[in-house]
Amino acid sequence: MYYDTNKGKPYIVFEDKNLDFTQKEVRIFDRLIERGFSLPEIARRIRRNRLEVLLLYLDRVEKEIVDPIYKLTKS
Repeated sequence: MYYDTNKGKPYIVFEDKNLDFTQKEVRIFDRLIERGFSLPEIARRIRRNRLEVLLLYLDRVEKEIVDPIYKLTKS
C-alpha cells in the first residue's frame, strides 16, 4: 500500500508482514543460526516468511546477539 506523502500520512515499511516473534521463535532462531542453518531453512523450520526471518536476523546482528554470517557492507 502506498500513501500520498503530500498529505503527511506515513509509509510503514513491511506493514503487511508479521514482525512479532514469540520468545520461543527467537530462541529457536538463535540456536539454529548458531548451528549454521541458512535463513531459508530457519524460516521453514519456524514456519515464518523468509523476509520476516531476514529482518529478525538483521535485528539480532544489530543488537550484537548473534554474529553476522553474511557480509552486508563493503569492507
